[in-house]
Amino acid sequence: METELWDRFLACLETFLSPFEGQLAYGNLRKEVSEWGGGESRSTNIAIIYETPGGSTNQINVVFHHHTQHFSILDPATGSERELNDLEELFRILRRYVEDIPLRRREVLQNHIRSWKEEGFTRQQALQSLNLFLQPMNLKGGKITEGELREAARFVVRLYAGQA
Repeated sequence: METELWDRFLACLETFLSPFEGQLAYGNLRKEVSEWGGGESRSTNIAIIYETPGGSTNQINVVFHHHTQHFSILDPATGSERELNDLEELFRILRRYVEDIPLRRREVLQNHIRSWKEEGFTRQQALQSLNLFLQPMNLKGGKITEGELREAARFVVRLYAGQA
C-alpha cells in the first residue's frame, strides 16, 4: 500500500512536469528529491525548482510522509500548509503554482525595471539593461525569453511615460 500512492504520485508528477521542465518561460523548471528519517519517520521532499529573471531561485516543496501516507504542500491560494492524500487535489494545487510561474517571472522583471527607474536610470538605460537578461548566466532560468523581453520593453515605455 505504501508504495502504491507514492509510485502513482511519481508517475503523475513526471507526466505533469514534462511539458514545463527545462523551459525558459518556466524558469528552467526541474525537480530534486531528497529523503530523511527512517522507518516510521521517513519522509521524502520533492522540490520543484525554478528561477526568475536575474537568477533568483524559487521552489515549490511537496513532502510525502511515508508512514501516514499524506503529502504536505503550501497552498498558494490560502498561504497555509495543507496535508492531503488525494492526488487530484494535490495536482490542482501544483497546477496553480506551475501555471503562475510566467506571471511571477513577469512581476520580478517589472520590479527590476521599477527599481532601475527609482535609481535614476533613463528610459534608454533601462531598455539597454533588459538586454543583460538575454546574456548567458550561471542559471539558465534567470535569463528571459524574447517574448518576455518584448513585454518588458513595452512596460519600460509605459512606465517612463507615466502610464504604468
